[in-house]
Amino acid sequence: MTSPEGGEQTAPADSLRARIAQLTPPTQHTVIIVAILVMFLGLLDTTVLGTALPRIVEQLRGDQSLYTWTVTAYLLASIVSTPLYGRYADLRGRKPMLLLGLILFLAGSVGSMLAQSMPELVIFRGVQGLGAGSLMTVVTSLMFDAFPMKRVAKLQAFMGTMLTVTVIGGPFLGGLITDYLGWRAIFGLNLLFGIPALAVLAWLLPSFRPPRRQGGRTDLAGAVLIVVGLALIMLGLTEKSQVTSRQPAEWTSPQVGGLLAGGVVALVLFVLVERRASTPLVPLRLFRSRTFSAALATGLFFSVTMLPTGVFLPLYFQHVRGLSPAESALWMIPSLVAMIGGNRISARLVLYPGKARWVLLSGAVLVTIGSVLFTMISAGTPLVLVTAFALVRGLGLGPSMAAISILTQNAAPQQDVGTAMSSGNMFKSVGQMLGLAVAATIFAHVQATENGALSDGITTAIAIVGGVGGVLAALGALFIEDLPMRHLRPSKPATASR
Repeated sequence: MTSPEGGEQTAPADSLRARIAQLTPPTQHTVIIVAILVMFLGLLDTTVLGTALPRIVEQLRGDQSLYTWTVTAYLLASIVSTPLYGRYADLRGRKPMLLLGLILFLAGSVGSMLAQSMPELVIFRGVQGLGAGSLMTVVTSLMFDAFPMKRVAKLQAFMGTMLTVTVIGGPFLGGLITDYLGWRAIFGLNLLFGIPALAVLAWLLPSFRPPRRQGGRTDLAGAVLIVVGLALIMLGLTEKSQVTSRQPAEWTSPQVGGLLAGGVVALVLFVLVERRASTPLVPLRLFRSRTFSAALATGLFFSVTMLPTGVFLPLYFQHVRGLSPAESALWMIPSLVAMIGGNRISARLVLYPGKARWVLLSGAVLVTIGSVLFTMISAGTPLVLVTAFALVRGLGLGPSMAAISILTQNAAPQQDVGTAMSSGNMFKSVGQMLGLAVAATIFAHVQATENGALSDGITTAIAIVGGVGGVLAALGALFIEDLPMRHLRPSKPATASR
């Protein structure tokens, strides 16, 4: 099969796009709305449980050592499964991978709702995470398959808004449900919306299995190595980023340095395996594109700067300034609104020729300036000024969301869009954990000094990590080339078995 332009084989996305184009507009809208809903459930479950954890530990009589693992297990499982879903969605089709992920997510929700002990809850949260790994990656790839780039940009901006909303509203919703319905109802919420969504997607979402690629054996060795490598790195960074630990582990300790070293070795072996694989899990040819590689690096450095503010700024508001959790949340809303605004603006501007590099460069400069301004903050700084500095950072972080996703997908061949999306998500997740681990190290170091005030540790951690990360993101943005955006017009229906 050839493309309208002639010569090259039509990408699997073209055939799927043609099938989606055959649906009536109301059916198209239903499919996309339901797909976005399940992605929202996956995002929400990263934050909704936080305020319910004290009650959960109390009722299940759990060990405090498992307190954070209910969240960590979910994040870890979703991160390590993301590249697998991305690649197999390219090879086997979007629909089966999305349905598989949603089924695992719902199965984990049932197990979590019925858990009778903390170990059981942690295990089933891991199952949930294994399913959640598909929701963000496959849904985003599905949108890229189905719509013109201008509409994709709007949807990407909307998804960035959803992500911010889950950060703001997730803890509040979790606390509300726990107080009035009990913490098990949090997982019941997933079933209430997820089961009908599964039925709708199974019935209405068109099926298309891409043509089998020659020599295409499943890359099991690559799958094992990338899962092991990412798991070890994320476990090491998680151990290092325990902000509340009185004696944080050293970088050279076995539980941090040993895990990180093991993860790096596994990923090096993964690259060697991928170079020889007939059907690699992550085609290394993607990294020959300067824009693809630069966008991944820029997204990673932006992500390094993101979590320190979200973790340490509430600590400043509550423990330094004496505000309640609700009051601290109100003071953080302006920066989150600025992030939403920056995200929506950048998603539109990045579509114009020659704008992508400058959009990301401007965002990186704002992040750097906003972070450095935190060096001026003390225990007595007016809260309006603190919020203004955070707002500058938030506006700069906006381009790191939709704009990076659009660039990575556009720079990749259409048959590798799922892999490109999963690679971007993977780099961002590693960057977030790396940034938090480095910030926790700086915070602990300042606190350990003789006159180390809590406010000094917080502001220094945000300033250094944000400043350095912003500069590196700016350097990465300079390497992004001006590639024409693909106009994804529906092609003629392809002959393929359902």
